[in-house]
Amino acid sequence: SLHHTLIRGCETGVVIEGVEASALLEYCVIEQNSLGMDASFSGWEQDIQVRHSAVRQNEDGIVATGSARLDLWSCDIADNSGVGLELDGGVVQHCRIAHNGVGVRTKGGWDTIQYTEFEANGVGLEVGSYPTQPSVRYNAFGDHEDYAVVYVGGQQDGPVDATMCWWGTTELETVSAMIWDIYDDTSLFPVLVSPLLDE
Repeated sequence: SLHHTLIRGCETGVVIEGVEASALLEYCVIEQNSLGMDASFSGWEQDIQVRHSAVRQNEDGIVATGSARLDLWSCDIADNSGVGLELDGGVVQHCRIAHNGVGVRTKGGWDTIQYTEFEANGVGLEVGSYPTQPSVRYNAFGDHEDYAVVYVGGQQDGPVDATMCWWGTTELETVSAMIWDIYDDTSLFPVLVSPLLDE
């Protein structure tokens, strides 16, 4: 466990190795590293918990692929030049994802992303392989350089459920312009946004 810890200027700030490995990080700052945290292929027995922490100004923030069970709650993922958070079976709740190249990238797991604010990223959320698996509901999507949501897909393609989110507007045409999906590339599937939250 790490509590009230600053991790700065490393090749990789935190490494969690092994499918049985787990960790608890609370009130930590992970900044100015090449990779903030590598939690890939870990946490299969028990979740890796990150609470009330900041992951900022890294090249990449957190990479938790390989069915890693990452549980991120009330964290600030900001100003990472590459990807802020790369998931494959994680839970993200009550977080702020801001000013990253890509805010969150899903890689195929049953990710749950809810009650989270996405703002001013290059791309807010990039939905990768197995796009029907992530649950992306009750989030707020602000303005982004390119798109709020980009559908990439690749395996078992189907619609993405991004209903019950706030998009800064209730006009479906404006929301559709914030999303890259079937309406931009007919080989893809839609990102479902209706019903929208109205505030």
